[in-house]
Amino acid sequence: MKKTTIFRLLITALIFISAAKSQAQYSIGIRGGVNFADFQPGTIFEYDTRIGANVALLFNKPINPILSIQVEPGFSQRGAQYETSGEGPLNGSILSSKETGKFLSNFIELPILLQWKPRIGILEGIVSIGPELRYRVGKMKLKYTSKITYDGEVTKDESGKVNLEGGFGERTFDYGLAGGAGIAYPARSFKIFAEARYHLGLRPLVEELKMHNRGASIHLGVLVPMGN
Repeated sequence: MKKTTIFRLLITALIFISAAKSQAQYSIGIRGGVNFADFQPGTIFEYDTRIGANVALLFNKPINPILSIQVEPGFSQRGAQYETSGEGPLNGSILSSKETGKFLSNFIELPILLQWKPRIGILEGIVSIGPELRYRVGKMKLKYTSKITYDGEVTKDESGKVNLEGGFGERTFDYGLAGGAGIAYPARSFKIFAEARYHLGLRPLVEELKMHNRGASIHLGVLVPMGN
């Protein structure tokens, strides 16, 4: 699924590039980077960051010399991970337990961003803000390990991966806000840029828990002016 989605995005990019020369001035491009995703606030566990990939096509339309609208259909890996442990006496011996888990989810995402691009010498600043929509592809998965030790002996040691049908895996559509800042280097026929963003999920994963998909991301990309 991941390779197929990325391949389709790249093919779409080539189609738009070949068709764009007859259109009015705008830029198209591609970006790729890393997500640092988690669930916030942590109402069941204190969740840790899950690291995943992101990739997107870019369509940028200037409003004036320093403002533009950028639409970014893409693919993103999100989720979170956790670790719990405990120890205590039981019938004169010590019972200890440890469990780790990682929630895995993949999304087709659509940020629609207003960008402010002030000149900074030969460079160009980037400040982005706007809404983003997400649609989960496939089921959310939980990859886990669980180990219980009693009186120094392991009584349970298992691991696996399960599909989540309800709970965290119930909702496929998500939405929120994205905002970030970065820097770009305009070359003669293209523009290279780097940007960091924060993603503020606004739809609860589960209504009763009020937890959301949130986290930061960083990415590198290139934009190519098209048209006249």
